[in-house]
Amino acid sequence: WELRPEELRELTVCTVETVKMNSGISSSGRSFRGDVVTSGMAVFADIFAEPVHAVRVLGMQKVERVIELVLSLIYACLDKFGNHPFIFSFGFSVLQRLCNVNDCHNLILRFGGIVAVIDGMTANGGNA
Repeated sequence: WELRPEELRELTVCTVETVKMNSGISSSGRSFRGDVVTSGMAVFADIFAEPVHAVRVLGMQKVERVIELVLSLIYACLDKFGNHPFIFSFGFSVLQRLCNVNDCHNLILRFGGIVAVIDGMTANGGNA
């Protein structure tokens, strides 16, 4: 996509809110909707295809919200919602790309220590 910076920011904010509302992990009272969550994770994977550009345009506050949400969803799927391979695939793809940005690498580590998994995938050439 070739989005203007303001469009990229708006898309990110709307996707975060939509995914949170349908994740079953927020206080919205809605139950888990795997199709909506998977779609949102696919959007995040596309947004962060160029992680340095995305971080520069979005700013660390919005990126931090995405990282926290992605990690929460991965752990929620592992813990409560069962196997959702596309959620895992898109989520790990986002995290792997963001690990190439030092500040994001540190945030991912701070939010759950999943960096070791991402680093292992990167070192072994595995794709999310």
